[in-house]
Amino acid sequence: MPLSLLTEERFIAQQPMTNSEGDSGFTVIAEIDVPGAPCMCYLKFYPPGQPRALINECAGYILAETFGFSVPKYGGLITLPGRYLSNAPSWIPKTHTVGWFTTDTSHPSIKRSINWVASAGAGRQKRYHAKIIEILTSYPSITQKIVAFDELIANADRNIGNLLVKAGGFELIDHGLIFGGADWKAPDLANQFNLSTPNIVWQVLGAEAAKLPFKQGTIMAYTKLIIALQTAVDELDFELSKVFGDQEIDATKQFLIARSTWIDMPQKMGLLV
Repeated sequence: MPLSLLTEERFIAQQPMTNSEGDSGFTVIAEIDVPGAPCMCYLKFYPPGQPRALINECAGYILAETFGFSVPKYGGLITLPGRYLSNAPSWIPKTHTVGWFTTDTSHPSIKRSINWVASAGAGRQKRYHAKIIEILTSYPSITQKIVAFDELIANADRNIGNLLVKAGGFELIDHGLIFGGADWKAPDLANQFNLSTPNIVWQVLGAEAAKLPFKQGTIMAYTKLIIALQTAVDELDFELSKVFGDQEIDATKQFLIARSTWIDMPQKMGLLV
């Protein structure tokens, strides 16, 4: 699905009591008239300190879909006056601002599906962890592909809150911190292909990820991603060119190509010294 680029006329209403502000931005649930019909969407705005978050979100959405992952049906950018938003932080201008939106698919995140509570005691946290591993290992080929994908795009923010559980697997959202973060500079990004970011799913799996079948499956998944990379890069170029400048687009493409040849997945999986 191509990126949706919408203007303020498509914004219908913010839903009450749905705003949240965190380290990575300000998120609301809003009714938006996307192509086809009005629907509920997650709408996210990023602070000035994360200038590349919007291109990251766009790139992550395009790449995930092109590589065959399940993503929300619609995703894109909407321009609207900040005054339309209730309880917005001061860094959102009252005039025009741009937010990233995806349609609400009603699939719960892993976090929500296990009723995770941050303040729970050690015993309950241990049970949470066991349940998370159970969910992730229920769809081994998809989980292996997610590990490989996050390694390729240097995703610094995959977590149990942005892996949505659906029939037959997972749906991917929230890619504002790929390419190592949201503050990269276009001239430098291509030379940062060897940066190290935590692969959260791999880390959470622990001993499960250390088993030979999982390692082999992840290597195979990564190999398939690399085979499809040129197609994905071409799609990335086409879609991003609707919004962003050549320098930014070229930086993301060069980063992916350079990183794909640098990562030695068998070695990373511990199968080669």
